[in-house]
Amino acid sequence: MCRFSRPTILLAAASAALAGAMAATSAQATILATEDFSGVTLASGPILLAGVTDGTGWSTTSNRNGSVGWYQQNTPKGIPGYNVSDATPLTGADNNNYATGGYAYEGAGRTFDTSATGPFGLAGLVNPTTHQIGVPGATILMSVLVRVDNTNNGAIVIGLSDSNAGAFSIPANAAIGWADSNANHDWTLGSANGGSPLVNTDSNAAFTVGTPTELVMEVHYTTGTAANLSLWVNPAGYNGANPTVPLGTPNATFASTNATFTDLFFGGTNAPGGADFTDFVVSSSVPEPATLGLMAVLGTGLLLVGRKRKVA
Repeated sequence: MCRFSRPTILLAAASAALAGAMAATSAQATILATEDFSGVTLASGPILLAGVTDGTGWSTTSNRNGSVGWYQQNTPKGIPGYNVSDATPLTGADNNNYATGGYAYEGAGRTFDTSATGPFGLAGLVNPTTHQIGVPGATILMSVLVRVDNTNNGAIVIGLSDSNAGAFSIPANAAIGWADSNANHDWTLGSANGGSPLVNTDSNAAFTVGTPTELVMEVHYTTGTAANLSLWVNPAGYNGANPTVPLGTPNATFASTNATFTDLFFGGTNAPGGADFTDFVVSSSVPEPATLGLMAVLGTGLLLVGRKRKVA
Protein backbone atom coordinates (compact mmCIF):
# COMPACT_ATOMS: atom_id res chain seq x y z
CA MET A 1 0.00 0.00 0.00
CA CYS A 2 1.29 3.41 -0.91
CA ARG A 3 1.35 5.83 2.05
CA PHE A 4 1.40 9.62 1.87
CA SER A 5 2.68 11.97 4.54
CA ARG A 6 0.19 14.07 6.48
CA PRO A 7 1.48 17.35 4.91
CA THR A 8 1.03 15.86 1.44
CA ILE A 9 -2.52 14.78 2.23
CA LEU A 10 -3.34 18.20 3.73
CA LEU A 11 -1.91 20.01 0.72
CA ALA A 12 -3.89 17.80 -1.66
CA ALA A 13 -7.08 18.37 0.32
CA ALA A 14 -6.49 22.13 0.45
CA SER A 15 -5.73 22.18 -3.27
CA ALA A 16 -8.97 20.36 -4.03
CA ALA A 17 -10.93 22.68 -1.76
CA LEU A 18 -9.37 25.72 -3.36
CA ALA A 19 -10.11 24.43 -6.84
CA GLY A 20 -13.74 23.91 -5.89
CA ALA A 21 -14.02 27.33 -4.26
CA MET A 22 -12.35 29.04 -7.21
CA ALA A 23 -14.67 27.28 -9.62
CA ALA A 24 -17.66 28.55 -7.67
CA THR A 25 -16.23 32.06 -7.53
CA SER A 26 -15.47 32.09 -11.25
CA ALA A 27 -19.03 31.03 -12.00
CA GLN A 28 -20.34 33.91 -9.89
CA ALA A 29 -18.00 36.53 -11.40
CA THR A 30 -20.14 37.19 -14.45
CA ILE A 31 -19.27 39.93 -16.94
CA LEU A 32 -22.48 41.88 -17.54
CA ALA A 33 -21.52 44.84 -19.75
CA THR A 34 -18.41 46.14 -21.52
CA GLU A 35 -17.38 49.22 -23.51
CA ASP A 36 -13.87 49.76 -24.89
CA PHE A 37 -14.80 51.27 -28.28
CA SER A 38 -12.61 48.72 -30.06
CA GLY A 39 -15.27 48.17 -32.71
CA VAL A 40 -15.43 51.85 -33.66
CA THR A 41 -13.76 52.77 -36.96
CA LEU A 42 -11.92 56.11 -36.89
CA ALA A 43 -10.61 56.40 -40.41
CA SER A 44 -10.84 60.20 -40.62
CA GLY A 45 -10.50 61.37 -37.01
CA PRO A 46 -12.94 61.55 -34.07
CA ILE A 47 -16.65 60.76 -34.45
CA LEU A 48 -19.66 61.68 -32.33
CA LEU A 49 -20.14 59.53 -29.24
CA ALA A 50 -23.92 59.81 -29.72
CA GLY A 51 -25.06 56.87 -31.82
CA VAL A 52 -22.06 54.62 -31.10
CA THR A 53 -23.21 51.03 -30.50
CA ASP A 54 -19.98 49.27 -29.51
CA GLY A 55 -19.64 46.93 -26.52
CA THR A 56 -21.89 44.33 -24.87
CA GLY A 57 -24.75 44.30 -22.37
CA TRP A 58 -26.54 47.39 -23.73
CA SER A 59 -30.13 48.14 -24.73
CA THR A 60 -31.04 48.02 -28.42
CA THR A 61 -34.12 50.22 -28.10
CA SER A 62 -34.35 53.85 -29.22
CA ASN A 63 -32.82 56.39 -26.81
CA ARG A 64 -33.55 60.05 -26.05
CA ASN A 65 -31.76 61.16 -29.24
CA GLY A 66 -34.00 58.88 -31.31
CA SER A 67 -31.22 56.43 -32.10
CA VAL A 68 -29.66 53.28 -30.62
CA GLY A 69 -26.50 53.35 -28.52
CA TRP A 70 -24.97 56.36 -26.82
CA TYR A 71 -27.04 59.52 -26.43
CA GLN A 72 -26.20 63.11 -25.46
CA GLN A 73 -28.15 65.65 -23.48
CA ASN A 74 -30.29 67.84 -25.72
CA THR A 75 -28.66 67.15 -29.10
CA PRO A 76 -25.11 66.12 -30.07
CA LYS A 77 -22.86 69.17 -30.20
CA GLY A 78 -20.36 68.12 -32.83
CA ILE A 79 -16.60 67.84 -32.59
CA PRO A 80 -15.11 68.67 -30.15
CA GLY A 81 -17.67 67.65 -27.54
CA TYR A 82 -18.65 64.09 -26.65
CA ASN A 83 -16.70 62.01 -29.13
CA VAL A 84 -14.81 58.77 -29.71
CA SER A 85 -11.17 59.41 -30.55
CA ASP A 86 -7.79 57.72 -30.86
CA ALA A 87 -5.71 60.91 -30.94
CA THR A 88 -4.05 60.39 -27.54
CA PRO A 89 -4.57 56.77 -26.40
CA LEU A 90 -4.74 55.98 -22.70
CA THR A 91 -1.60 54.18 -21.55
CA GLY A 92 -2.43 50.61 -20.55
CA ALA A 93 -5.74 50.46 -22.43
CA ASP A 94 -6.78 47.41 -24.42
CA ASN A 95 -6.81 49.47 -27.65
CA ASN A 96 -6.28 53.04 -28.87
CA ASN A 97 -9.94 54.13 -28.94
CA TYR A 98 -11.58 56.02 -26.06
CA ALA A 99 -14.50 58.31 -25.26
CA THR A 100 -13.70 61.94 -24.57
CA GLY A 101 -16.18 64.40 -23.17
CA GLY A 102 -17.21 67.84 -22.07
CA TYR A 103 -19.81 70.37 -23.15
CA ALA A 104 -21.56 73.11 -21.12
CA TYR A 105 -21.84 70.89 -18.02
CA GLU A 106 -24.05 68.54 -20.01
CA GLY A 107 -23.56 64.79 -20.25
CA ALA A 108 -23.81 61.64 -22.30
CA GLY A 109 -25.18 58.23 -21.44
CA ARG A 110 -26.15 54.77 -22.52
CA THR A 111 -28.86 52.39 -21.29
CA PHE A 112 -28.06 48.88 -20.10
CA ASP A 113 -30.05 45.87 -21.29
CA THR A 114 -32.55 45.31 -18.46
CA SER A 115 -34.70 42.80 -20.36
CA ALA A 116 -35.48 39.40 -18.88
CA THR A 117 -33.20 37.73 -21.43
CA GLY A 118 -30.34 40.22 -21.07
CA PRO A 119 -27.23 39.62 -18.90
CA PHE A 120 -28.54 41.58 -15.91
CA GLY A 121 -31.96 39.89 -16.09
CA LEU A 122 -30.49 36.41 -16.41
CA ALA A 123 -28.26 37.13 -13.40
CA GLY A 124 -31.34 38.01 -11.31
CA LEU A 125 -30.20 41.61 -10.83
CA VAL A 126 -33.23 43.42 -12.29
CA ASN A 127 -36.19 44.37 -10.10
CA PRO A 128 -39.24 43.00 -11.99
CA THR A 129 -41.44 45.88 -10.78
CA THR A 130 -39.19 48.90 -11.36
CA HIS A 131 -37.06 47.30 -14.12
CA GLN A 132 -34.00 48.84 -12.47
CA ILE A 133 -30.76 47.01 -11.77
CA GLY A 134 -29.95 46.35 -8.12
CA VAL A 135 -31.53 43.88 -5.69
CA PRO A 136 -30.81 43.22 -1.98
CA GLY A 137 -27.84 40.93 -1.39
CA ALA A 138 -26.28 41.49 -4.81
CA THR A 139 -22.77 42.81 -5.39
CA ILE A 140 -21.86 44.63 -8.59
CA LEU A 141 -18.46 45.88 -9.69
CA MET A 142 -17.81 48.70 -12.15
CA SER A 143 -14.27 49.23 -13.43
CA VAL A 144 -13.00 51.83 -15.87
CA LEU A 145 -9.74 53.35 -17.08
CA VAL A 146 -10.03 57.14 -16.73
CA ARG A 147 -7.80 60.09 -17.61
CA VAL A 148 -8.38 63.67 -16.48
CA ASP A 149 -7.00 66.05 -19.10
CA ASN A 150 -8.20 69.39 -17.80
CA THR A 151 -9.21 70.53 -14.31
CA ASN A 152 -10.53 73.90 -15.47
CA ASN A 153 -13.78 72.46 -16.80
CA GLY A 154 -15.74 71.55 -13.69
CA ALA A 155 -16.58 68.21 -12.09
CA ILE A 156 -16.10 64.84 -13.78
CA VAL A 157 -18.61 62.04 -13.26
CA ILE A 158 -18.73 58.45 -14.48
CA GLY A 159 -21.49 56.55 -12.81
CA LEU A 160 -24.58 54.37 -12.73
CA SER A 161 -27.80 56.35 -13.12
CA ASP A 162 -31.47 55.50 -12.63
CA SER A 163 -32.69 57.99 -15.22
CA ASN A 164 -33.13 56.44 -18.64
CA ALA A 165 -34.44 59.80 -19.87
CA GLY A 166 -30.94 61.18 -19.81
CA ALA A 167 -29.46 61.15 -16.31
CA PHE A 168 -28.42 64.77 -16.46
CA SER A 169 -30.21 66.59 -13.67
CA ILE A 170 -29.58 63.52 -11.48
CA PRO A 171 -26.00 62.47 -12.35
CA ALA A 172 -25.80 59.00 -10.81
CA ASN A 173 -26.76 56.85 -7.84
CA ALA A 174 -23.29 55.26 -7.71
CA ALA A 175 -20.62 57.57 -9.07
CA ILE A 176 -16.87 58.00 -9.26
CA GLY A 177 -14.94 60.97 -10.57
CA TRP A 178 -13.69 64.30 -9.32
CA ALA A 179 -15.61 67.09 -7.62
CA ASP A 180 -14.13 70.49 -8.53
CA SER A 181 -14.61 71.56 -4.90
CA ASN A 182 -11.68 69.28 -4.06
CA ALA A 183 -8.58 71.38 -4.70
CA ASN A 184 -6.30 68.40 -3.94
CA HIS A 185 -7.56 66.57 -7.04
CA ASP A 186 -8.58 63.55 -4.97
CA TRP A 187 -10.81 61.00 -6.67
CA THR A 188 -14.32 61.05 -5.26
CA LEU A 189 -17.08 58.52 -4.62
CA GLY A 190 -20.72 59.35 -4.13
CA SER A 191 -24.41 59.06 -4.91
CA ALA A 192 -27.42 61.22 -5.75
CA ASN A 193 -29.45 58.78 -3.63
CA GLY A 194 -32.25 58.68 -6.16
CA GLY A 195 -32.62 62.47 -6.06
CA SER A 196 -30.40 65.51 -6.38
CA PRO A 197 -27.73 66.78 -5.94
CA LEU A 198 -24.80 64.37 -6.15
CA VAL A 199 -23.17 63.97 -2.72
CA ASN A 200 -19.47 63.03 -2.72
CA THR A 201 -16.88 61.79 -0.30
CA ASP A 202 -13.18 62.34 -1.03
CA SER A 203 -10.81 59.40 -1.34
CA ASN A 204 -7.25 59.29 -0.03
CA ALA A 205 -5.87 59.07 -3.59
CA ALA A 206 -5.21 61.99 -5.91
CA PHE A 207 -4.98 61.93 -9.70
CA THR A 208 -2.34 63.46 -11.94
CA VAL A 209 -3.60 65.35 -14.98
CA GLY A 210 -2.82 63.38 -18.12
CA THR A 211 -2.18 60.08 -16.32
CA PRO A 212 -4.67 57.20 -16.77
CA THR A 213 -6.06 55.66 -13.59
CA GLU A 214 -7.87 52.36 -13.05
CA LEU A 215 -10.93 52.98 -10.88
CA VAL A 216 -13.00 50.15 -9.42
CA MET A 217 -16.31 50.73 -7.65
CA GLU A 218 -18.16 48.06 -5.71
CA VAL A 219 -21.89 48.41 -5.12
CA HIS A 220 -23.12 46.02 -2.43
CA TYR A 221 -26.90 46.16 -2.05
CA THR A 222 -28.22 45.76 1.50
CA THR A 223 -31.96 46.39 1.97
CA GLY A 224 -34.42 47.93 -0.45
CA THR A 225 -32.51 50.20 -2.83
CA ALA A 226 -29.74 50.99 -0.32
CA ALA A 227 -26.13 49.97 -0.97
CA ASN A 228 -22.65 50.35 0.43
CA LEU A 229 -20.25 51.82 -2.13
CA SER A 230 -16.48 51.32 -2.15
CA LEU A 231 -13.80 52.81 -4.41
CA TRP A 232 -10.35 51.43 -5.21
CA VAL A 233 -7.75 53.48 -7.09
CA ASN A 234 -5.23 51.50 -9.17
CA PRO A 235 -5.75 48.21 -7.25
CA ALA A 236 -2.77 45.93 -7.85
CA GLY A 237 -3.35 43.26 -10.48
CA TYR A 238 -6.99 44.14 -11.09
CA ASN A 239 -8.51 44.03 -14.53
CA GLY A 240 -12.18 44.24 -15.44
CA ALA A 241 -11.91 41.05 -17.50
CA ASN A 242 -10.70 39.23 -14.38
CA PRO A 243 -12.86 40.56 -11.52
CA THR A 244 -11.77 37.90 -9.01
CA VAL A 245 -8.59 39.72 -7.92
CA PRO A 246 -8.68 40.60 -4.18
CA LEU A 247 -9.09 44.36 -3.84
CA GLY A 248 -7.92 45.00 -0.27
CA THR A 249 -8.77 48.15 1.67
CA PRO A 250 -10.82 50.67 -0.34
CA ASN A 251 -9.67 54.25 -0.87
CA ALA A 252 -13.16 55.56 -0.07
CA THR A 253 -16.56 54.30 1.10
CA PHE A 254 -20.05 55.77 0.91
CA ALA A 255 -23.50 54.64 2.08
CA SER A 256 -26.13 55.26 -0.60
CA THR A 257 -29.85 55.17 0.15
CA ASN A 258 -30.59 54.39 -3.51
CA ALA A 259 -27.96 52.84 -5.79
CA THR A 260 -30.24 51.23 -8.37
CA PHE A 261 -29.53 52.06 -12.01
CA THR A 262 -30.48 51.64 -15.65
CA ASP A 263 -27.87 53.77 -17.44
CA LEU A 264 -24.20 54.69 -17.58
CA PHE A 265 -23.59 58.43 -17.18
CA PHE A 266 -20.49 60.27 -18.45
CA GLY A 267 -20.09 64.01 -18.12
CA GLY A 268 -20.15 67.00 -15.84
CA THR A 269 -17.40 68.98 -17.56
CA ASN A 270 -17.91 72.42 -19.09
CA ALA A 271 -15.55 72.55 -22.07
CA PRO A 272 -14.40 69.76 -24.44
CA GLY A 273 -11.57 67.47 -23.41
CA GLY A 274 -12.15 67.41 -19.67
CA ALA A 275 -11.87 63.65 -19.29
CA ASP A 276 -11.52 60.41 -21.23
CA PHE A 277 -12.38 56.79 -20.48
CA THR A 278 -12.22 53.29 -21.92
CA ASP A 279 -12.11 49.64 -20.82
CA PHE A 280 -15.41 49.95 -18.97
CA VAL A 281 -16.65 46.69 -17.41
CA VAL A 282 -19.58 45.81 -15.15
CA SER A 283 -19.46 42.43 -13.41
CA SER A 284 -21.54 40.76 -10.75
CA SER A 285 -19.21 39.48 -8.04
CA VAL A 286 -15.87 39.36 -6.22
CA PRO A 287 -14.13 36.42 -4.45
CA GLU A 288 -15.78 35.05 -1.36
CA PRO A 289 -13.79 35.33 1.93
CA ALA A 290 -13.49 31.53 2.14
CA THR A 291 -11.66 31.45 -1.18
CA LEU A 292 -9.19 34.12 -0.09
CA GLY A 293 -8.57 32.28 3.17
CA LEU A 294 -7.70 29.08 1.34
CA MET A 295 -5.31 30.98 -0.91
CA ALA A 296 -3.53 32.34 2.17
CA VAL A 297 -3.22 28.85 3.70
CA LEU A 298 -1.64 27.42 0.58
CA GLY A 299 0.83 30.28 0.23
CA THR A 300 3.10 29.74 -2.73
CA GLY A 301 1.96 26.16 -3.26
CA LEU A 302 -0.47 27.37 -5.88
CA LEU A 303 -0.10 30.33 -8.19
CA LEU A 304 -3.04 32.30 -9.54
CA VAL A 305 -1.94 34.23 -12.61
CA GLY A 306 -4.02 37.06 -14.06
CA ARG A 307 -3.39 39.74 -16.62
CA LYS A 308 -2.17 42.99 -15.08
CA ARG A 309 -2.79 46.42 -16.49
CA LYS A 310 0.11 48.81 -16.76
CA VAL A 311 -0.76 52.33 -15.69
CA ALA A 312 1.59 55.18 -16.41
